[in-house]
Amino acid sequence: MTLLIMLSTSVFADGCVFLVREENYVKAFPLCKQEAEQGDARAQYKLGKMYFEGRGIKKNNLLAKKYFKQACDKGSKDGFDNYKKM
Repeated sequence: MTLLIMLSTSVFADGCVFLVREENYVKAFPLCKQEAEQGDARAQYKLGKMYFEGRGIKKNNLLAKKYFKQACDKGSKDGFDNYKKM
């Protein structure tokens, strides 16, 4: 039972990254937003990228920069690289 809960939690935690990889941005957005708000650097970066490119949501460079900065602050190289370009 514990293993099942751990596995389903792990799948949920990677939902944002998986759905972005599958280019399912509309479904990815709420998961990425939730995971980003919980402090997940990968989700913060992916959410920033979605805002920057306007994938699944309206393009918004201010929010993209915000999420790239959050990812950068958590040690994300991708977040840092994108943040410094803005």
